[in-house]
Amino acid sequence: MTSYRPGIRVTAPGTTQWRHLPLVVTIRDTGPGISETVRPHLFEPFVSTKVNGSGLGLALVGKVMDDHGGVMEVESRPGRTEISLFLPLAEERGGLP
Repeated sequence: MTSYRPGIRVTAPGTTQWRHLPLVVTIRDTGPGISETVRPHLFEPFVSTKVNGSGLGLALVGKVMDDHGGVMEVESRPGRTEISLFLPLAEERGGLP
């Protein structure tokens, strides 16, 4: 699911500067949820609950979000996990290269 929410603003950890993050992409899963033992390590590389999982998915998403000034929010309970990606608008640059 994607949406545009112009009122979303956050501050980066360790700063007082507000960032506007109006673009939202939400991924929803209806599986068993994220266990309490995995939650603290969710965005670390090579952490996976799947037998054949590489554990790189959320670690990579976290890196890309940081690189683009976005943030992620994770909500999970049995039967419903949502990961929301909050992104800024692209800045317009004058002229073509």
